[in-house]
Amino acid sequence: MANKKNLLGFSLLLLIACITHSQQYDAERDYEIVPVNRGTGVRITSYNRYQEIGIIIPPTIQGKSVVEIGERAFISRRITDVIIPNSVTSIGSHAFSNNQLTSVTIGNSVTSIGAGAFYKNQLTNITIGANVRIENDSFPKEFFEFYNAQGRKAGTYTLSNGEWEVE
Repeated sequence: MANKKNLLGFSLLLLIACITHSQQYDAERDYEIVPVNRGTGVRITSYNRYQEIGIIIPPTIQGKSVVEIGERAFISRRITDVIIPNSVTSIGSHAFSNNQLTSVTIGNSVTSIGAGAFYKNQLTNITIGANVRIENDSFPKEFFEFYNAQGRKAGTYTLSNGEWEVE
């Protein structure tokens, strides 16, 4: 009887280990990329996972610096939060639209964000650099207006009781 319990316990542990291993992050498989800047950098064109709790975009893939997030690359993936590395300089149109984002950390090197990039999310926390060129509907209108009213300064912007604040 004890051997059967031990065998059952071992089998459950093995099953859990297999499931955990199959869900591990793999930058080489999780992203589709194309070369940019004469092959010195890459643009992420697609993210191949769904139902992530949150993601940290790697600064390099296949030894190349990630410098662009392409149009619609992360659209409708159920992402709840994202950290974009300092290597990225631009985020394409609708790149992260229609997710479940509440928190976004955008690296200081980002200089432009395309139209609708963060459209249809539930953002309450945005960390962003200074003087980023933001196109229409990239963020909620209230955030866009507040960021501009603050002189487009770098900071962590938080939605509290329906009002945006900056640290």
